[in-house]
Amino acid sequence: MGQDGFNWFIGVVEDRADPEFASRVRVRCLGYHTANKQKIPTEDLPWASVMMPVTAGANSGIGVSPHFLLEGTWVVGFFRDPAKQEPVIIGALPGKNTKESDDYPSNFTVASSSKVGGFSTAKDGGGFVDPNSKYPSELYLDKPDTNLLAQGTKEVIDTHASNEKKHTLTEDWTTSTGTAKQPKSTQENALYPTNHVFETESGHYIEFDDTAGNERIHLFHKMGTFIEIDKSGNVVIKTVGNVTNIIAGNMDTYVTKNYNLSVGGTMGVWSKGLITEQFDAGRKTTITGTETVEISLDVKQDYLANLTTKITALGSIKADGAMTVGGSSISFN
Repeated sequence: MGQDGFNWFIGVVEDRADPEFASRVRVRCLGYHTANKQKIPTEDLPWASVMMPVTAGANSGIGVSPHFLLEGTWVVGFFRDPAKQEPVIIGALPGKNTKESDDYPSNFTVASSSKVGGFSTAKDGGGFVDPNSKYPSELYLDKPDTNLLAQGTKEVIDTHASNEKKHTLTEDWTTSTGTAKQPKSTQENALYPTNHVFETESGHYIEFDDTAGNERIHLFHKMGTFIEIDKSGNVVIKTVGNVTNIIAGNMDTYVTKNYNLSVGGTMGVWSKGLITEQFDAGRKTTITGTETVEISLDVKQDYLANLTTKITALGSIKADGAMTVGGSSISFN
């Protein structure tokens, strides 16, 4: 193995649906396989093993797996057997995706830099491209394969899944101190090559932005839910759906400054144990609707200072049993 020389190749991934789930792919290799798929169909190509980095799941599923080689990806590798039936992929070759209209229908794209780079034409038989005609995606036509967010231009950010509509709440909300606005993301300030992006096929992505003066960490779900930490360490969390938080132990929340809670619908608080409230600077409660309080056991209230109750409309106090009113003096006015 390897004693007959190092036989390397460049090719295009045409199939990644490995029936053995071993992260293998089928690759059409330039100079070894025909571009004409009638002569060598995709299903006749040998399965190629993928050389994984030491941080990948090459043993017992530990690490990142599977790989991210998509159909239409250009790769480089070698044959580990003299018969050239056991290819091994050692890396991917990103490039700039161009579209050619002379030989292809207008909706068909090719994944290579130019004709000189070796992309096939219609008369070649349709090889060396994504057989599903999905990749490169529309956003990457006439653009390099470097993630659009990592390229750091306003144009590509506007067309990406992270557009302003998904990144902003539909409206402002009211707090006890006035109207609040969601802080605006500084994603558009990211610059190449210091914004490092990890994106999946469906549109989930993570950004580790090292752009000077714009250092961020950003976790984004394709539906618009995200967590973003800005350059100052401020955190914005947006959830487009429901949130369920289950804590098996204790939970402590400490806020050194102000805390505001706004609820657009109903709010419920339920506790099996004692609820303790302490307000060192006083408490103000404003209720614009009605209030109903139901207490099933005894109530004891101790006021260590004066108590003043003012009712601007009718007032009624009723007890089904005896009522005691006491004081050093009682005045009815």
